[in-house]
Order: sequence, then C-alpha cells, then structure tokens
Amino acid sequence: MNQCAYKEHQQTDKELNEVYSTYRSRLNETQKRQIKDVQLAWVKFRDLACDFESSGVKGGSVYPFILQSCLTTMTRARLQQLKFLANCEEGDLSCPAWK
Repeated sequence: MNQCAYKEHQQTDKELNEVYSTYRSRLNETQKRQIKDVQLAWVKFRDLACDFESSGVKGGSVYPFILQSCLTTMTRARLQQLKFLANCEEGDLSCPAWK
C-alpha cells in the first residue's frame, strides 16, 4: 500500500509539473516570477499541511501511506487549479493569461 501511494503521488506530481511548465511558458516575465513564488509557497504549504495531518501516525507503519495520500490529494487539487487557469477563455478578466 505504501509503495502504491508513493507511486500515485509521483505520477500526480509529474502531471502537475508538466501543466505548470506549459502554463508558465505562456506568461510574461512578471507573471512568471509571480507564479513561481505562488508555486513555491504552495509546495511549502502542502508539505507542512500533510506533515501535520499525518503526525498522529508518525513512526507507525501506516505513516507513509497517510502522508503520501495527503500529498496526492493536495497535488490533485492544485493540478485542477492550474488546469483552470491554463484554460481561461479570452475575456475572462479574472484570469492572468488567456488560452
């Protein structure tokens, strides 16, 4: 179970990085710096949040599974956010860069 959870997180993280890189390439230089700062802050938040959420089982055999499951869940949510931003239609004023 632990290995499967780890592999699932790795795959989700790989997809996130691909979407992030593709989206970032469309941005102007200021936006590229901004999205990089946002992404670094998000990674720190994700890691701290999952460390906290799995702290109740730290040291136990289920710890890696709980930690990786949390990382996967949060990474999927961020992936959906980036996909939404990457697919904004022209005219959507709440979007930093249109499709």
